[in-house]
Amino acid sequence: KKDLFFVERVFFLMSCRVMGRKVEDEIFSLLKKHCEFNGVNKIKAEYIKTQKNVPVENLFERLGFTVVSSSPDRKEYIINADMLPESTGLFAEVRTED
Repeated sequence: KKDLFFVERVFFLMSCRVMGRKVEDEIFSLLKKHCEFNGVNKIKAEYIKTQKNVPVENLFERLGFTVVSSSPDRKEYIINADMLPESTGLFAEVRTED
């Protein structure tokens, strides 16, 4: 939701088969470009602990988000959009020879 140059929440769902392969970094670099294009300055995100998402418990922190609120089952984050990761080139066009 865009409100006064602010993205209120980030919902992020990803297959465990691609976790740790920099796909998450590339997705957030695309979010950075989207925010820059639309004049969004800040992003809030939230992690809610479940049995299945423990492997990504510190994902937002690794991506540079700052914890603003924390409890055993939930963390809330904020980041300036320009601090999101740069592109890894992972989604760059792949050329093959004919």
